[in-house]
Amino acid sequence: MRSLQSELTRPPSGGLFLCLDKYFKKIMANIRARNAAMVAQYITKDNLDAKDIKMLRQYKTQLIVSDGMSVDPFREKIEIEYLPQYNNDIPKLADYLANVFINDDVEYDMLGGKKATIKVGKINLKFAPKKEGKRNQTPTPIQEKGTTVIFNRVLDKNKTYPSVEAIKADTVLMGLLKKTFTKKFEDNLDDWLLSYFEQQEKFFLHKDYSPSKWGPFEYNGSSFTQFFRKFIKDGLQTIDGTRIKTYEQWNPADIWAAYDMDAMKTDIKDAFEIDRKKPKPLPRVSKLNNLLIQYMNESRLVGISLKKIEKAGATHLEFFNITPKSMKISQVVNYKMNDLTFDIQNIAEHTKVTTYIRYGSTKTHEMNINLGDKKKFGNLSFNTQIKGSSAQGGQAPVYSVINLLHTQGSEKSFKNDHSDYPHDIVKYGKKRKDIEKEYTYLKTHTKTSGLISWTDFDNYIKDLYMEDLPQIAVSKLMQINFYYCAFKNYPNDEQFWISLLHLGMKVGKRFAPHAKISD
Repeated sequence: MRSLQSELTRPPSGGLFLCLDKYFKKIMANIRARNAAMVAQYITKDNLDAKDIKMLRQYKTQLIVSDGMSVDPFREKIEIEYLPQYNNDIPKLADYLANVFINDDVEYDMLGGKKATIKVGKINLKFAPKKEGKRNQTPTPIQEKGTTVIFNRVLDKNKTYPSVEAIKADTVLMGLLKKTFTKKFEDNLDDWLLSYFEQQEKFFLHKDYSPSKWGPFEYNGSSFTQFFRKFIKDGLQTIDGTRIKTYEQWNPADIWAAYDMDAMKTDIKDAFEIDRKKPKPLPRVSKLNNLLIQYMNESRLVGISLKKIEKAGATHLEFFNITPKSMKISQVVNYKMNDLTFDIQNIAEHTKVTTYIRYGSTKTHEMNINLGDKKKFGNLSFNTQIKGSSAQGGQAPVYSVINLLHTQGSEKSFKNDHSDYPHDIVKYGKKRKDIEKEYTYLKTHTKTSGLISWTDFDNYIKDLYMEDLPQIAVSKLMQINFYYCAFKNYPNDEQFWISLLHLGMKVGKRFAPHAKISD
C-alpha cells in the first residue's frame, strides 16, 4: 500500500483534493527534520486513480472533495477551509485518508465549533468551515423570502415536506425558489435547502401551528415586518423613557405568521389609537409586547427569527419573551464571576479587532465585541453566539449597552464614538496618560486577559499609527475604555455581563415575544 512518502511524488496541479508537494518529499527522508517547509496544493479529480475515486465514494467524502477546500500553506501545519454543510463528513475524510496512507498513523480530533484536525504522520491538517463572506454570499432578503416561498407552498399543499429530496422533487417549488434566488445567487440555493426543510418541519409540526391555521406569508410590501417598521417609526419608548428607533432594536423576527393579517393590523392600530393622539409621552413598548403575547398564546400570530441550519436533525423551535422564564437565558442566570472568561488579549495583537466574553465552563454562550470593518474608522458592535449553533444569537442595540454600562457607578467616559478617540499619533500622545491608567487597571483586574506590559503596548499602539493603521489603534483604545468602565462600574458583578448577553440575544421585557428556529 502507498505510504505518505510515496504519495508525495505525485505532481501538484490546480483543482480539488489536498496533497503535499514534491518539495516535501525531501524532508520525509529524515523523519526528525524540524521546521521544514511544507507546501499545500490541490490535485484535480482527474489526477486521482480509479481506486481513489472508489474510496471517496465508499467513505462518502466525494462531496467535500468535489466542492473544494481552500488551503493556506504553513510551516508544520496546513490550514484547510471547507463548506460548513460538510462538517459531519470530516471524520469520514479521516477514514478515507487512513486507508490511503496505510503506513502512517492517522488521528482525528474534533475541536468543537466545527473545527477539527486530522494528523497524517507528522502532518497536521487543521480544518475550519469557510466563512460565508468569502463566498458569493446570499443576501438576507433572499434568504428570508425563500422561507416565505416554502412556507406558502406548505400552506397550498396543507402538508409539510418529509425530506430535502422531497423539496427537490417539487418542480413548482424549486422553480419559485430559483426565481427568488435570481441567476446571481442560484448556485447558493442548495446551501439553503436543509435550512428550509428544517424550518418548515419544526414550525408546522408544532402542535399549535399546523398549516391550516395560517394565512399566506408576506415578505416586504404589506408584511407584518414592514407594518411594525412604520409602527416603531411613529414612536415607542421603553420603561426608562428611551425611544426605540428601529424595528431591529426591538424585534429579531424575520417573518410573521398570522391567522388574519389585515384584521390583526387593524386591532393593533385601534389598541394604540388614544395613545397616538397624545403629544407626550410616547406609547410604551410593553403595551405592544403584552398584546403580541396574547396573540401568540392564542396561536393567532407569531414572529419567527430564522437562522441558517447546518446540522440536520439538531433544529429546535424556541419561544422567547412570553413568560417570565422565557425572558431569561436559563443556562446563564446562575453564573458567578468565576464562570466568566474574558479573552481580551487581542487588544494587544497586531490587527485583530475582536475580544470575547465566554459564559460557563463549557462556554455555551459568547459575547464578542469588535470593529466591523478593519479598513476604516468605525464604532464597536456587541454580538452574541451560541455554541453548537451555526448562526449568531444576535446583536445588542448599542444605546441599550451604553445605558446598561452607565446605570451603575460613576465612570461615564465610554461613548462608542470613534471620533472621541485619537485618530493620529499626536492626539494619542495627549491622551496617553489616561489610556495608561485604563490599560493598567484592566490588566490588573482581568486575570485571563494575557495582556502585555504597558511599555510594550504603548510602543505597539504607536507602531499602528506609524504603519498607517490608525483605525485599528482606535478600535483597541475603544475596547480598553469599554472594559475599564465595565469593571469600574460593576466590580465582581456577574449580572452586568449576563444582562449584556441578554441584550444581544433580544431576551427581556423590552424586546418583542418571538419564536426562533435554529440548530
